[in-house]
Amino acid sequence: CACPNSYTGHTCETDTSSSSSVFVSCLDDAWNITVDLQPLRQKYPDFDPDECYIGFDNVNCTGSIHGDSLYFGQNYKDCKTIGKNLTEGIEYSNELLCARHDRLYHFIIREVRLQVKLLCKFFSLDVVSSTPTDRQVHLQYFSDPALTRAKDFNRCRAGEKLYVRALSDVTDSNIKMRLSHCYITPAVITDLGMQYYIIKDGCVIDPNAVVFYQLDHETRFSFQYVEFSNSHGTVHLYCNATFCQKNEHSPACQPTCSSHVARSLRENYVINIQNDTDNDEEKRR
Repeated sequence: CACPNSYTGHTCETDTSSSSSVFVSCLDDAWNITVDLQPLRQKYPDFDPDECYIGFDNVNCTGSIHGDSLYFGQNYKDCKTIGKNLTEGIEYSNELLCARHDRLYHFIIREVRLQVKLLCKFFSLDVVSSTPTDRQVHLQYFSDPALTRAKDFNRCRAGEKLYVRALSDVTDSNIKMRLSHCYITPAVITDLGMQYYIIKDGCVIDPNAVVFYQLDHETRFSFQYVEFSNSHGTVHLYCNATFCQKNEHSPACQPTCSSHVARSLRENYVINIQNDTDNDEEKRR
């Protein structure tokens, strides 16, 4: 749909002007949701905080009022929260809804006033299992291209260049590993779109990233560390890999990428050295 301003969703069902007053964070075992009531009261003079609930349960899963805020702290096991085991951790999803119900038939919704998708992801170590499960990708971080100075990933700053070594624990010389996707997410995800891809479908798509070394069981690449404006703090890097036979020539095993990402650090260094030499020569003249 081509939605009007401040509306989004598959059928323009979500009013983003109101959803911006919802603040979602994730505790270890429960939701931590705060709704600013003032915008809703201004927009809907007859607004009742009891109209807001999570998990489609407007009886047992309503919020508690604290001043001008409505707070939800229900456990992930309650209110029809869906838990999903992922390769890299666990994901919880639900929905916050503020709706005007029919006075006589309370199970009938007459008007949706606020609708927000809820999502929390909790990650394990930066190790991603592939298929079969005995094949894994291990990530190591460094501050130099020679990989001599180890770097703590969570001590990086936005814009800092980071060098990553992706290793497979496969020892079979007839099998090769190719990184299919590498992406960054915040430690706590409240939006399904909060994934920044460095490598996608086997190709580098981040303009500041480059794959500079690749063997059958190892890939090295560099990129500039990023942060999320709406989620400060720890971020995670995840890499998925495709394991192929050496003689396999499928697109997943030998992706066709644009030429501008098929450069190497060595080429960049040669260009930089050449530029420096030209500048020195110009100065001598």
